[in-house]
Amino acid sequence: MKTEKSKISLVRCNDYENCKERMRACLDLLGGLKQFIKPNQKVLIKPNLIDPVPPEIGADTHPLFLKAIIELTKEITQNIFVGDASGGNDSGITDKCYKISGLKRVVEETGVQFLNFQETEFIPRDISGYQVLEKTDFAAPLFDMDFIINLPKFKTHGITFITGAIKNTFGCIHPLERMYLHKNFPKREIFSKGIVDVYSFIKKLKPGITIMDAIRSMEGDQGPSHGPMVNTNLILAGEDGVAIDAVMAKITGHQPMAIPIIRNATERRVGNGNLDEIDVVGEKMEDVLFSGFKQSSLFDNKYKKMPGYGKLFDAIPVVNKEKCIKCGTCVNNCPVGAIKLDPYPEIDRKKCIKCFCCHEFCPKGAIDVKFQPINKIR
Repeated sequence: MKTEKSKISLVRCNDYENCKERMRACLDLLGGLKQFIKPNQKVLIKPNLIDPVPPEIGADTHPLFLKAIIELTKEITQNIFVGDASGGNDSGITDKCYKISGLKRVVEETGVQFLNFQETEFIPRDISGYQVLEKTDFAAPLFDMDFIINLPKFKTHGITFITGAIKNTFGCIHPLERMYLHKNFPKREIFSKGIVDVYSFIKKLKPGITIMDAIRSMEGDQGPSHGPMVNTNLILAGEDGVAIDAVMAKITGHQPMAIPIIRNATERRVGNGNLDEIDVVGEKMEDVLFSGFKQSSLFDNKYKKMPGYGKLFDAIPVVNKEKCIKCGTCVNNCPVGAIKLDPYPEIDRKKCIKCFCCHEFCPKGAIDVKFQPINKIR
């Protein structure tokens, strides 16, 4: 049976100050935002809110990118909400991220409402066609909306290799459920299937569109929170988040189907990750390829560990005492209790499952991902 092609728009955008009109152009290639949203509909905008760091660090959706889509959406409806629960489970962490990331200022300037998922009710729901998560707890505001705008930032990731449209929906479930998935399914393939379970539920729940912030992207082994930023100068949009992830993966030198989260979503027909099943309008992919993008050191385009890794070397979290402020965030967010403060974090290598939650949620970037000989780790 022939699969219908997914339509993805792709435009260049060199800076955040001018991203509103470039975002409009990206959406116009799909027929305009009015093709998707009707007057007076309740719209939820789901940014990528992960760490309490300023915009220049690049861990969170840029505030001007959020402002652009709010203003474009307000041309159609005034019932606009911005909602998320940030990475980690510390009390008050979402509010802290919301303020430091610059998103709070934008929400207040535009007069829309912020929904802190960490403080809202969560509703348990079965996930049809699941492979890992039979059910999980979803933020209650999701069920009250008419339309969802997924607003991910493109970055590398220690487990899923990249994080984008699919992974951004992970913030729609309870923080303890996220910790459960990390703890019980730490292996890359299985963890990725759990993320696709969540994405598939959100996609079936409400109509929506993804608009990816790839103006500045995070590369290298320290993503998704503290890696170096590079100017990829792009905005992508479309209804199929899997296709958007696949296109951006290709642009940064990844073979999309070598990334477990894209491959699994494609095999389950949650979206299209095969490039020949994606219709890209606007810029041509071959004209915007980003040569030299630093991928995860454990990734190669056949999806197997690079020679030596797994037998001789592996990636582990390592404490950088010069950056550490002994706040205990890593301790609170380790799903298997492998870290204690004494007075700096000490990681029990026998317990560590290498989920890199400590690295991802450290507000100071004091947990590095490093490669060491396995016999030394043991």
